[in-house]
Amino acid sequence: MESLAERIARAFPAIGPVEPLRQLGSGVSGDVVETSGGFVVKIARIEGPTPAYEPEWRALPVLGAHLSVPVPRPRWRSLAGEVFPHGALAYPALRGSPPQERGSEGLARDLGKLLAELHALPRTVAREAALPEWEPRARYLELRPAVMEELAHRLTPAQCRDIDAWWDALAGDPAFPATDRAICHHDVWHDNILVDEHGRLGAVLDWEHVDWSDPAHDLAPLLHFGEAFYETAIAAYREAGGRYDEAVAYRVERYWPARALGGLSFSLRHETETEVLDEIRKLRDVFFGS
Repeated sequence: MESLAERIARAFPAIGPVEPLRQLGSGVSGDVVETSGGFVVKIARIEGPTPAYEPEWRALPVLGAHLSVPVPRPRWRSLAGEVFPHGALAYPALRGSPPQERGSEGLARDLGKLLAELHALPRTVAREAALPEWEPRARYLELRPAVMEELAHRLTPAQCRDIDAWWDALAGDPAFPATDRAICHHDVWHDNILVDEHGRLGAVLDWEHVDWSDPAHDLAPLLHFGEAFYETAIAAYREAGGRYDEAVAYRVERYWPARALGGLSFSLRHETETEVLDEIRKLRDVFFGS
């Protein structure tokens, strides 16, 4: 049977030395390894909404030329079915390591500045990168039937009524759809950034969901680091020119529980029972504080 290293060499003949491979990450979406020659290879495990790593392949060469923080620069791509069932992407490895769970004050400021920089890029850059436009609320509302059907077996009737009421409020909320639009990453948190030896931002990874969307949705993942981190990041975001008024803050507040429901939806479709239970634990914490 052909080894992973042999398949990588076949997919990317110019990649150079492959073994020994170093595992960087593994999950339901795919595996990430680093070759001995210093290239990161992302291997998809599931079929995505676009061809293999299409958004990153298309957008990162454009965005990398405009951002002050390093991002992956894809060198090669293998389409679905060529070597790997769902495709693969390879790029030169970036320096850094994952941050601590709560992050540092310096990292908070770096992320706030980076997101302000990203959100300030004009629509012309989004067009050059061929980014799609996405309306977050509409997408979350599409998830409601399947998620609520599952939660009926996982939560108490009272809890389900509370979440149903939340869905109703979101559906009728006049704050949506927002007219604000910017280039958004959508998943800037621990798993998708690297820091240097001082805990400062070194690189931003995993741009699979990059698009032209509501910048408030891009700010919500910063809450994973905690309230103090979030407040510091938002202060830096404002100082760097990012717009954060009451309307933006309100939409961030609404998107935070929506993200928990979105995480559960993904888990139900692709992950194991253990991972589903973890998503339900997170959802309970967001909605009910326990």
